[in-house]
Amino acid sequence: PALAPVPRSPAQSQRVRPPRPASRPGPGSQPQPGSTPGPG
Repeated sequence: PALAPVPRSPAQSQRVRPPRPASRPGPGSQPQPGSTPGPG
């Protein structure tokens, strides 16, 4: 085969994760009051 399946590098797998830490939610994670209708 011309193109062989290239295994995902560990750097790429980490790159998929958001740069912001998971400790505190980033902007837009929580629905702002009035800005976005909450569930229900």
